[in-house]
Amino acid sequence: MKLPCVPPRNLRHTFGTLAIAAGADISVVARQLGHSDIKTTARYYLRPDLSVLRSLQRAWERLIIGAAQLSVTQTLIKSQYGTVTGVKSGKIAQISINWKSANTDSWGSGQFGTIPEGWRPAVVTHGTWSGRDGGSQRDFILETNGNFRYVNCGAGQNSGTFSGTMTYILA
Repeated sequence: MKLPCVPPRNLRHTFGTLAIAAGADISVVARQLGHSDIKTTARYYLRPDLSVLRSLQRAWERLIIGAAQLSVTQTLIKSQYGTVTGVKSGKIAQISINWKSANTDSWGSGQFGTIPEGWRPAVVTHGTWSGRDGGSQRDFILETNGNFRYVNCGAGQNSGTFSGTMTYILA
């Protein structure tokens, strides 16, 4: 059986490539190959791992495609007192509150209802509403379990219509 002639340089290159691919420290490989500068070893023997590059490309494509997907709009809460509508795209949601009446107690509170799963925030989220009179102020509170409520912030509160929006990251 006659073996092909393989120059020692090819064997040296194969050793360096396989050693680095196996996880050997590049400075150790550089010494074994006789390189005085680690940059020489890096230039000739470090090659990008194609599976890692493919994985990064797929992640980037998912990100771009996900961002390009159309947003979803849905009525989240509907009652005799008003509606809460949501718009979401990817992991970002914005909800719009349009309410017809409210508790008038200085520190009173009220319930909007429960936001459905898939629309709930990653953390407790607050929004605010201030009436034109400067006295009516409300804190909107959306909890991670979907409980959505408001709390009046002192002083006189009007009982009429109020609205607002909140933007948050989805769970």
